[in-house]
Amino acid sequence: MGVVRESRKFSGHARIGALRGHLCDSIAKNDDANLLDILAASNVSRATNVIVSEADYISDHCLLSAALVICLPKPVVSYTWRNIRSIDTVSFEDDLRKSVVFSEPAADVDVYVDQLNNVLTELLDKHARVRTTRRRPPKRISRWLSDEAVAAKRLRRCLERRWRNTGLEADRVKYRLACRDANRLINCSRRDHFRVEATGDDWKKRWRVVNEVLHSHDSDRSRTDAENSHLSKSFAEYFVSKIDKLREVALGTLRRIPADLLSTLSDPHHTGQTIDSLPVVTSSEVLKLLCRSPPKSSCMDIIPTSLLLQCYDSFSEITAHLANLSFTLVVLKPRLLLCFSKTLIWTNHNLPDPYPI
Repeated sequence: MGVVRESRKFSGHARIGALRGHLCDSIAKNDDANLLDILAASNVSRATNVIVSEADYISDHCLLSAALVICLPKPVVSYTWRNIRSIDTVSFEDDLRKSVVFSEPAADVDVYVDQLNNVLTELLDKHARVRTTRRRPPKRISRWLSDEAVAAKRLRRCLERRWRNTGLEADRVKYRLACRDANRLINCSRRDHFRVEATGDDWKKRWRVVNEVLHSHDSDRSRTDAENSHLSKSFAEYFVSKIDKLREVALGTLRRIPADLLSTLSDPHHTGQTIDSLPVVTSSEVLKLLCRSPPKSSCMDIIPTSLLLQCYDSFSEITAHLANLSFTLVVLKPRLLLCFSKTLIWTNHNLPDPYPI
């Protein structure tokens, strides 16, 4: 009876700690039972069919087995987006020209950039507010599945549910046959999709298909943030050490050259055009640059590039004013430096050699 009293005492303490102990009669009635042979759970309904077995007395503890009800959460991803296609570009551009960006532009570059960002954010919230959508992420194979493969997958899932509900052998056989048919149709759809994409005349599409088949763009997500930081530092240290070695080699070569020979080596005189002043940037020049720009956007952009290209008249004037304001102050502010560097990367891939100043 001592074990029973101790078991009741443990059960009371378990309830206080929001745990319900499952004590079997075989433990409570056995004088040699161990109080550690206890299965505790916060919800009794989640643990069913609790069985205690001596397990051929291979240990002084009993073997506890139970059926646990576990609900795995479905992966749900939240997306924030704006319906840019629904924006009336004429109304958007009219509101932009009525804003303080055109009526009261700031005299400082950073203040003007903040002013522009605030105005664009307010206009985007007015014409295309931010929406949040929650949905399960789609599988990659859903893009190239044929109608027959989609129907075979649905039939396979239906037969699987029927077999799990009935448990009959005939339903299992039908389910296994449906699995083979679905796998065959899925493989055929994948083969036909990549065969059509890779045999076309568009070499860009062919190269993209080859990269997808070879998984060349798959990112490694197994590293932690600390490991990624260490890897980035190792890359930086490698290139810095490489430049230092090149500098040492160049200095060593110069030291070995005789002094009289160095005096005869002079820098060649420039005979071409030089830059002693920067001309005023016009909106027509910026418009030419915008017309050649690809419609690519970045996560750092306040406004999507597609909308910027549709309102090219207003943004060509804004960009020209930004450039002239920066050249007038004879300094390139950090905010504008990020903007210009990003613009050069996206719009001008073959930059000519600059004129000597």
